[in-house]
Amino acid sequence: MITFFAIVVNELGADRAAQWFVAARRAHLHVVAGDQARDYQFGFRPSGHRDR
Repeated sequence: MITFFAIVVNELGADRAAQWFVAARRAHLHVVAGDQARDYQFGFRPSGHRDR
């Protein structure tokens, strides 16, 4: 069974594949951080929200 990693290394070569995986990891972490920032409300309510 050929892994995804092996496919990328075979296609790009070892050096470029390593750079590609580092860039992919950074992009993933950026997306995760953005998702987490939107999920945490810290007790604040959206503007226009009123207690009844």
